[in-house]
Order: sequence, then structure tokens, then C-alpha cells
Amino acid sequence: MGEFYGNQHTAATDEAKYASLREAVLAYAAENGEAPTTEEAANDDRFRSIKPIYKRLDGSWNDLLEDAGLERGEVGEYGPEETWKMLQDLRAVQQAVESEHLTSRQYAERGAYGDDTIKERFGSWSEACERANVDAGERYGESCEGPQGATLDSRLELQVAAALDDRGVAYEVHPELPETNWRGDFYLPEFDRWVEVNGFADGERPNEADFERKLEHYARAGLDCVVVESADDLLTEIGADRGER
Repeated sequence: MGEFYGNQHTAATDEAKYASLREAVLAYAAENGEAPTTEEAANDDRFRSIKPIYKRLDGSWNDLLEDAGLERGEVGEYGPEETWKMLQDLRAVQQAVESEHLTSRQYAERGAYGDDTIKERFGSWSEACERANVDAGERYGESCEGPQGATLDSRLELQVAAALDDRGVAYEVHPELPETNWRGDFYLPEFDRWVEVNGFADGERPNEADFERKLEHYARAGLDCVVVESADDLLTEIGADRGER
């Protein structure tokens, strides 16, 4: 759970609401043998409705389950019957953020499923939003075309791709991360290295918890991964590996 802001009374009230929500999740799991989805929670008398549920959360629904010691749903475990629940969740999050558009950044903050899960199920973020009848926004930045024709998610990714291209470094854009449904930002075959581009200041990344889990997976799997904040950072790493000065 993140920090609360406002006066002491507001903080205490928010903490009490979160604690109440956590207790309801645990009670549901004890009775049913598994954690509830947001749709199941919204139809259970212990919970009010989906919109107030999201407003009580400081992170995502899966963050709440993890905080309660319950297992999060893995992407591979979602069957075809989950499709309509995902669409309902997309609509619920849009209502909760009270925005005309729903970006995957907003969804990553509050959704019950990972934004990568949604994209994998429907083929793309825009297709998922179209199926849910909500207006899609950009992911984390302005999508753009890279020097080799690949679609990049931000101008920072474009800068990195252009720098690699100029230096003659072979790279793959958004490669699948083995044994997961995540994708890396770049993979450099010459160095057997994965690259994550992080343009957010500390504490400001919208999906920070998921990003930390992704980095933990790199470490557990013994994969060489570097997180860079600029193209220059990556070129410095590459230069050191090549023995350049």
C-alpha cells in the first residue's frame, strides 16, 4: 500500500476502508477456496460495487491480493471464459478514473489483469478497448516508428533504437521474455543482454510493482538485464563491453 495524503482523519479513513476491503477479500477466499476476481467481488454482498472498490485501492486489484497473501492469477491460467470479465474490467477502470480515454498506463495502475495480459488476449491495446467499447489512449508515451520500421512505445525508446542503429548494434524490439507473457523493451544478441528503458523518476512509474516483479524475474532466470534512463546510458554500457574509450 502506498502513502496517504491529506489530513490525519482522511488518512485514517482511507486506511480503514482499505483494511475493510482486504478483510472482505480474505473472507471470500476462505469460503470459496480462491481469491475473487473484481467481477465476483462486485457481485458479493461484502463489497459495494466495482467503482468504489477501485477508488479504495492505492494500487491494482492484484496488488491487494498479494498484500492479503493470496495468489495472483497467471496469464496462462486465464481461459476463454475470462474474456468477458476482462472487457468488464476495462469498462470498470475507465469509469473509476473518470476519463474519456483509457490508457494502458491507467489500466496498469488499477486493473485486475496486467496490461500485457489484455494486449495478448485481444491482440493489441486498441483492439481490447474497441471490444470493450471504450476509447483507447496511448500506452506510456507517444507510439512511433523506429529506424527499422518497428513500432516503439515512446520517444525514449526511439532514441535508444536510433542510437543502437547508429552504432551498428543488432537488436530486437519488444522480444518475448522466456517463460512469461512479458516483453522486454530490447534484446541485444551480440551481448545476450536485455534492455529495459525507464524514463520515469523514482516512485512515479505507474506500474512500478509489476516492473519490479519483471526485474526480479530477470534475476531469477539468470538473464542479463540493464535498466537505462537514456540512450547515452546504454551506449556507455556497450562501449565498456567492447573495450571502447
